[in-house]
Amino acid sequence: MYRPQNYGMRLLCAGVLLGWGCAYGVDAERPEEGTVDDDGLNADLAVSSVEQQLDQWWTTGPFVADQNDDIPMELDSTHVCILTKVSGRFAGGGEAVQVLRVNGRWRLRTQSLQHGVGGEAFCFRKSGFLANGSDRGVSRQFANFAFAPDGCESESVSTWLGDATTYVSGITGPWNGGCEFVKIHQAASGTAPSQLETGTGQDDEIIGGFAQSFFAGTPGAGVRAKFFNSQTFAIGSNQSIVMAATDLAMCHFTEIRGDFNGGGEWVQIRPVLDGGIEKWQLISRAVGGGGVNATARCFLRDQR
Repeated sequence: MYRPQNYGMRLLCAGVLLGWGCAYGVDAERPEEGTVDDDGLNADLAVSSVEQQLDQWWTTGPFVADQNDDIPMELDSTHVCILTKVSGRFAGGGEAVQVLRVNGRWRLRTQSLQHGVGGEAFCFRKSGFLANGSDRGVSRQFANFAFAPDGCESESVSTWLGDATTYVSGITGPWNGGCEFVKIHQAASGTAPSQLETGTGQDDEIIGGFAQSFFAGTPGAGVRAKFFNSQTFAIGSNQSIVMAATDLAMCHFTEIRGDFNGGGEWVQIRPVLDGGIEKWQLISRAVGGGGVNATARCFLRDQR
């Protein structure tokens, strides 16, 4: 288990502490450009070396949590931390993966009564983001829950305005198929709220999704958050796609969906070498079941 600052870990049940379940969403937005690689595992050789090449002043990670871990990360006064991997079997409310703030520090928490549930996270120094304004703010954790007495149904809640980026920060509950999802609808303007949507097709279990927002700039200016190529990246099962360079953007999940059956199912954002340039890669793997997929956006480091 790689820990950039050699933090220890202690056992903690995130779901019991929070009392929250899981959520899911609508059809994934397709990428406007970029090539999806159907062999999602082909970049493995590049990963082990490239993780040591990240801009360590701006980016810290990956922080890794195995089953029932509680990993301390950076201070929330200096950094914003995001969820970059979810894996394992999500069978009910006993399973959860989350990035959250506790007593001034970011933590990566996993809870599981099943096999292979884990997560990863990266942290980014707030002062490394450039903007027309000195404010660098992180929202509270948004939570949304869904159940479906009449087939696939979803619920939505508002997050911060579209002048901030909003991203998936956790999931919980039974994820058994395409009706189970958590999705961020990024607002089209800087003055309207973005939305956190969760969905499920199960009538006897609650699905939960979590999100947070990050803002860099001048509050009230109404300037829409800027993303790499103004693009949403999307992949299906066992696919990958290369996104922005790691020194240009913070790439994060905007949707996670599907059937998480065991340790063989996962979605991840990770650094890889692409033509000699270090970039973020969105990748998924599903061994069986109904498959898993994900979408991501890349919030530009320079918001000016």
